[in-house]
Amino acid sequence: MLGLRKALNASSAVPQNVARRLTVVTSQLYRGASEACFSITELSRLAVRFARGLIVSEELGRLQAEVDRRGAERDAARLRALEAERKFRVTAAALQRWRGDIASFRWQRLITKALSRHTLRVVQRRLASLRSRIARQAKLLQATKQRLAAAKRVITVAAEHDLAGVVAAAAAAQAEPRA
Repeated sequence: MLGLRKALNASSAVPQNVARRLTVVTSQLYRGASEACFSITELSRLAVRFARGLIVSEELGRLQAEVDRRGAERDAARLRALEAERKFRVTAAALQRWRGDIASFRWQRLITKALSRHTLRVVQRRLASLRSRIARQAKLLQATKQRLAAAKRVITVAAEHDLAGVVAAAAAAQAEPRA
């Protein structure tokens, strides 16, 4: 950079204000080397040749072709990057949907298991209730059978002894509700 500045100052063909502007532009190009199409040494060489008036139209054409080629490469790289980013986004969205589907399936399976357990408990309680009711009905049936057997014995005894009063008492005992 200092060599360029000295070369510009040594050149009597370039006025001081133009030399200063060229130095500023060159330093800006130097700072933005990562964005520039050319290397810093090539840019420095071009600035020196420009300051000395040595740039010809063929070289300008070559430089323009180089700029166009590098611009096309940069555009192609940008397009490839955009395509890769689009593919990444599509893949990430699909992955997110799959994760959501998996979570939904897991919740559905969990809810189904809980619902089936709850239904099983309700059915078991109902079954226990029905079994106890059947047991009570069986006891009641057994008691009714015993009373019927007792009444038959009383009727048999009364028929053997022809006791009308005993039959009436048995009938009254039979008609009387028990608690």
